[in-house]
Amino acid sequence: MSLEQLVAETDERYYAALLASTHGWHPAEHDAWPWLDYFVEQLARAYALFEERAASARSGGSKRDRVKEHVLRHAPARSRISDLRSGLPGIGDGTIRNALDDLRRDGRVDVDGPELLRELRRRLSSIRRQLLRGSGSAESGSGSAGRLPVEVPCAAPGAAVAIP
Repeated sequence: MSLEQLVAETDERYYAALLASTHGWHPAEHDAWPWLDYFVEQLARAYALFEERAASARSGGSKRDRVKEHVLRHAPARSRISDLRSGLPGIGDGTIRNALDDLRRDGRVDVDGPELLRELRRRLSSIRRQLLRGSGSAESGSGSAGRLPVEVPCAAPGAAVAIP
């Protein structure tokens, strides 16, 4: 986590502290403490985030387990894959999606977003093309008559995850 990103997330407070610190600048009557307080607070936040990530990287368990723990304990209620990626260094999008799929199947998260809809349309188009070519049929997959062997993706790139 960069200090620049932390400042960007709290830009209103940054500018308020900067303004408060510069009142009386020219007659040398300014007070630097409002900005210094803000800056030290951001340093503490950055260190806490670093400490959390370092502990997460050292923790046992599989990468998939680390993703699940991060989603359930640390991620905001609505997150994107890119948000999760930044909190899980060294873990690829595929692993993140698989862990989200596990959590979705367990009823612990909901997945939504325009990317999911696009992914579903893409997969359905692919199945339709296969059926039209005759390379697949409703009965050929799992042995269940009338059902297509289709797996619905959990989280397409950019899909939002909502934790109920």
